[in-house]
Amino acid sequence: MDRKLTELVSRLKEAAGKNLESVVLYGSAATGAYRPGSSDLNVLCTLVTMDVHELQLLSPVVLWWTHEEKEPPPLFF
Repeated sequence: MDRKLTELVSRLKEAAGKNLESVVLYGSAATGAYRPGSSDLNVLCTLVTMDVHELQLLSPVVLWWTHEEKEPPPLFF
């Protein structure tokens, strides 16, 4: 779990740069009830600005997270 989250944050930072304000883990992994193999990693990201261009920059990260890592898409605010 830690490896996946570290990689996600790294990719988000690379894609969004200074536009990324925070990455917040919520749900079972944040409360200590995470079960490998059955729980999801729920992530919320806050951005300074959010427009089509910014979301396009993040698209490859979201595709990696949802398709390769099999996690639900991050929420962006």
